[in-house]
Amino acid sequence: MNWLRMSDSSDDLSAVLGRVDTKQICQLLSVLASSEIHRLDFIEQRYAEGARNFAETLSFLLQVSWVANVGGNLQLTPSAAQAVEAIADEQGIRNAILDAAIAEASPFGKAVAEYIKSFELEGSKLMRRPTMSERSRERPIRDFLMDLRRVSYIQSEDSYVLAEAAAPLYVWAVNRSRTTSLSKFAQLQRRREELGYAAELVVLDYERARLGSNFSGQIEHVSAGSPFSCYDIRSLTVDAGGIQERYIEVKAVDPESMQFFWSRSEIDAATILSSRYYLYLLPYLQRGGFKTDALAIYCDPVRTLLGNRDDWQVEEDAVICRKRQHPSSTASLED
Repeated sequence: MNWLRMSDSSDDLSAVLGRVDTKQICQLLSVLASSEIHRLDFIEQRYAEGARNFAETLSFLLQVSWVANVGGNLQLTPSAAQAVEAIADEQGIRNAILDAAIAEASPFGKAVAEYIKSFELEGSKLMRRPTMSERSRERPIRDFLMDLRRVSYIQSEDSYVLAEAAAPLYVWAVNRSRTTSLSKFAQLQRRREELGYAAELVVLDYERARLGSNFSGQIEHVSAGSPFSCYDIRSLTVDAGGIQERYIEVKAVDPESMQFFWSRSEIDAATILSSRYYLYLLPYLQRGGFKTDALAIYCDPVRTLLGNRDDWQVEEDAVICRKRQHPSSTASLED
């Protein structure tokens, strides 16, 4: 890999974060600040006297715009001045590194935000208990944040916890994933509606093929005439036990996160209908269309999905508050 021209792919970013720490960053900043010769090979030689992973450390500083490569000569940028002054301040330099990593122009911000958002509030602490596969995948960004003292490991609970000082970081991560533009929100909403309707049409074809010509005529696209219904499609389940109605809610989902929004009315319908209610999760492709071979079907999803917190992270981030109307206060208003 050419570290001076690193792409912004998640693998490349992880390769960098997994091998960068505060000591290495300070070493390279110090060498650049004190050297009269800034030739790449000379800086690398001086850096190697006190630290390792030169390529990844340099790549990080290039990506956060603290260093510029000008014709093979490395130069500190004006934005690195504050970091150089903070090198002697242990916490100050860590704060500066984190700020640079999550700056709007930084390619590392998305990775940091996605990891931080995976923590869940338990009492007054934000905790993370990853699976074995998640531990391996998250290691680079986790180790980076542990070095910056934002994440720590609790051995007795085999879990990770966000430091109290990282509370603003968590809020930033949540806000980062939410659009702040009304026009962008409207555009996103239209795309979701179009994507959702397209996914319903794919599932309709799937159901017709599943049931065959004898029963396909009984399938109804409910949401086409009632877009706010508690399910999208009314179909059938035909097996040795007989024929039973199948109520289907279709969700177009990201193929990696499988994330979707499930309204309260839909959850209530799923609870009441239990095994007759099905959730169809259809992954979409960024270039258009759907990954039909990855369609995931959940029967009785309140039990099999919502009740399965080992495999599914459930966020309940809406609370409805309404002022109670007391007879005495009502009477006084009428008087």
